[in-house]
Amino acid sequence: MSQSREDVFIPDTLPEFLKQYTKDVIRTQPEDLLQWSHKYFTALVKGQPLPVGQPSDRHLLQAVRNLTPEILRGLHSQFHKQRMVSQKDIMSAWKSLNLAENCLSEAFTLGRFGEPVEWMKFFTLCCNHLGGNIRQALVQACYILNSDPQCQPPDACVPFSMFKCLYFYLVHVTGKLTRKQAEETLTVLQQQTHNGVVKVSDFINDYKLILDPTQ
Repeated sequence: MSQSREDVFIPDTLPEFLKQYTKDVIRTQPEDLLQWSHKYFTALVKGQPLPVGQPSDRHLLQAVRNLTPEILRGLHSQFHKQRMVSQKDIMSAWKSLNLAENCLSEAFTLGRFGEPVEWMKFFTLCCNHLGGNIRQALVQACYILNSDPQCQPPDACVPFSMFKCLYFYLVHVTGKLTRKQAEETLTVLQQQTHNGVVKVSDFINDYKLILDPTQ
């Protein structure tokens, strides 16, 4: 028997609760997310202190000093639906995670962002920081944005249209290639792709594709 609409109650506080849960996951970075989530919700129901902000020493050192793909994935999960995010919210999230400011400053400087910030552009520059060059930045982006659960590491894939936007933006902000060169590269890459998606394996080791003139 199917439930009627009246049988399903969704509290108004659910979106805010899910937002807080995501923040707590990012802050704690549990090694076993399922086990930690069980403890989290059990404590929540019983009115006990939540198991938040107590990462292992390994994760703590990693989080305090450097941005990682895992942390960026969490930030993307938190902000991507908003599309436009205030600098204040980004800086607040950065501070709450004890992240070093060099990546944040680098992204704000390179992106020359106004207010608010277009999240995908900020995200792309964070990938550039992680990768160190355009090719590796695109690899990082594909892993985090992977659009097909069946596409597992070492591979990952994103729609060609998304890859195109990421690539053009990286070319624009780094100034390492002309628009014409980038378009020629994408034309070649598109011929190698299938079903409108780009896989990491389509470009990671193909150095005939001049994604980055330094590679």
